[in-house]
Order: sequence, then C-alpha cells, then structure tokens
Amino acid sequence: LQIDGMNLAPLLEDPSADWPDRTLFIQTHRGSAPRRYHNCAAISQRYKWLGYPGTGGRWTMETSQTDPVMELYDMEQDPGEQNDLAEQQSEVVQQMRQAYDDWFDEVAGNWKPGIIHIGNEAENPIGLCRYQDSEYQDEIPFGWRVKIERGGTYEVRINRGSLDGPGALGVAWQGRTHTEPLENGQDSGRFSLPAGEGRLEVWFELADIGRITFSSNETIGDVEMEWVGA
Repeated sequence: LQIDGMNLAPLLEDPSADWPDRTLFIQTHRGSAPRRYHNCAAISQRYKWLGYPGTGGRWTMETSQTDPVMELYDMEQDPGEQNDLAEQQSEVVQQMRQAYDDWFDEVAGNWKPGIIHIGNEAENPIGLCRYQDSEYQDEIPFGWRVKIERGGTYEVRINRGSLDGPGALGVAWQGRTHTEPLENGQDSGRFSLPAGEGRLEVWFELADIGRITFSSNETIGDVEMEWVGA
C-alpha cells in the first residue's frame, strides 16, 4: 500500500529539523471524469500555482490543454496573494505545472468514480444526496452512479420540500422507467428494481407543471431508498 503522506512526528518534536519541501495538489471538478487544469492548484512551501482559477462554479467550461490560464503567488512575501508573478517567474510556473501534470497523470490513470451500493444489509435504508453525489449534465443533477446489490421491492422516498399538490414519483433504471402517483403531501412509492450497476434516476413531478429540476445545494430532491423484500 502506497501512502500519499509523510510522518510529521519528527517535525513536531523538533521545529528546526531539516524538512524536505513537498508540493501538495488540489483538484476541483464536478462529474465522473477528472479534467486537467480545471480549478486546480499546486502548493509548495513558498509558492502557490493556480490553473484556471475561479472556474470552480463553471463546471461546463472547457479548459485549454495546451495554453491554460495560470497564476503564481509567493506566499512568503505575499501571503494575501495580491501579486500574480506568473509572467515574471515563468520558470517556476513551468516547474509547478510539470509537477501538477505528473500528479494528474498518476491520479487520473488510477482513478475511478465512487459507486453507491444500494440494498446492502449494512446500510438499509440508504440516502442519496442529490447535490453531493449526483452525476451532472449541463450543470443539472442527473441521477446517481449506483450498484443495486439485491433485486426486489424498494421503498423510494424523495424530499419534495414545500412543493404541494398531486404528482408522481419517477424512477429510471436499466433502461426502464417507472412512475407512481403521489397524492398531495405524499413523498414515497414502491418500485420493483433488478440488481445491476449503472445510473439511477429518481425525480418528482407535479401534475400541473411536470418534472421538477432541483439545482440548489439544499436537501430538497434528496432520496432515501430501502429494500423491503424480494
């Protein structure tokens, strides 16, 4: 097992101990595929290098793979990060960019998206967070990447918030779509779902509006699923 870390005990015991510089990397993106240079950073003891800074909320922005927007700050001399030194210290920029590229290649080459397991006895029911765990298309949450371990009947409950009125609860799984009518205030239905792996969609419809899209980072739209029998 290769641990991506260092034992800090010697430094804590002796602050004057000789300690090698180490670059830390940060990568922020939404979706199942890592995106090179998207809202990323490489941070050494002295410098912070940024790739496409400020694009964290613009998830669909295509970042340049050949000429990325980059910034560089000297954190020792400029802890407030007010002076971008990218043009003056191009050699440091390229060094840190190369370190980031090497790290990205290693991580992206071995990285797989997390799979949510549903129907396992160890966690039944299980919650599906729409904002945190969803797949995204065009910045809209669009289901979850899951593995249903046990086929059978599931009680599916959605947080409809303050949305009143009759409607329906929809589930799309393994190429099939199921809907169950909901009365005013009702938030759950039962669905027969086979075991398998793929993208699971759960949504709420209002009779006079249609399917509701939740795009905020609140709990509305979150789902709870419970296996209730074969």
